[in-house]
Amino acid sequence: MNGVFPFVLFIGVLLVAVGWMGMKSRRQTRRAHEGLAALARQLGLQLHEKPPRYGLFPQVPAVSGQRGGREVRFYIFTTGSGRHCQQWRAFAVACANPQGLTFRLSTPNGFSRVGERPGLQEVRSGHPEFDERFVVQTNAPDFLRAALRPELLDPLLRYWSAVAPGASLTAEGAGIVYAEPGHFAEAKALARMLALLEPALALAALPEVYRG
Repeated sequence: MNGVFPFVLFIGVLLVAVGWMGMKSRRQTRRAHEGLAALARQLGLQLHEKPPRYGLFPQVPAVSGQRGGREVRFYIFTTGSGRHCQQWRAFAVACANPQGLTFRLSTPNGFSRVGERPGLQEVRSGHPEFDERFVVQTNAPDFLRAALRPELLDPLLRYWSAVAPGASLTAEGAGIVYAEPGHFAEAKALARMLALLEPALALAALPEVYRG
């Protein structure tokens, strides 16, 4: 009997822990759903529901549609696995990129490897405050140095928050993606990403005018 009790206690604690984690995940997903639904209404986008995982666990929906004449999508994704699994909240802005322009903005104290590609050179914009806060890498340094005008940089300085370490904005292929660690359950994070959408829409014009 003495040998059975610790085993039963262990199973009981395990079930309680799993139940608590499940409830926490459901609350988080519900808050994310509410926030994304509100964002979709505000921007005139569509909310895309996902079926529960394994028929039991609710999933965070995606949001997509047209904004500023471009296809825009808000979504989550994960990198790594097990203990190294990291969830990211992100939005993507579609653009044409006929000459393959690539550039990446990140913060020096939270350099994220999401979307990192070899062969990029670091470039300075000439804007002291911006160059102090951001690392910019590109495959077209001369073009990007000339293109990063104050009207493009000022909104990033204003809205890119220091409370989002590891955030990055990457232009590659047919789109621009802003990503930061976390979940859409945080209202402040949604507001920050909404504010960053407009400068991202402006930056989406750069691959379309780049001529190599």
